[in-house]
Amino acid sequence: MARPGSKPERGTRTDTLQARKNQPQSLTTAPLPPGEAARLALLRRLRIADDFKDLVQLAAEVCAASMAFLSLVETERVHYVSTVGLELPATPRDQSFCA
Repeated sequence: MARPGSKPERGTRTDTLQARKNQPQSLTTAPLPPGEAARLALLRRLRIADDFKDLVQLAAEVCAASMAFLSLVETERVHYVSTVGLELPATPRDQSFCA
């Protein structure tokens, strides 16, 4: 069991605040995938910025979607590199469905 104020170990259940009425209060965080350190090192070397606005816009148009985004999973958060039709703040990795 994690000490109060400490981060939970990946793959364990943690108590979280309810963001929606139907969301469970206790969520399981996903374990880190194999090769995670190499993936993160490559992500840092690429230094990806907001160079993907045109690509994300095209994806929204092709899919006839009012919104689209490109996100990158970093060590502790999911960063939304480019968005169309919405503004998203970074999300803690352990609360993201795509991590």
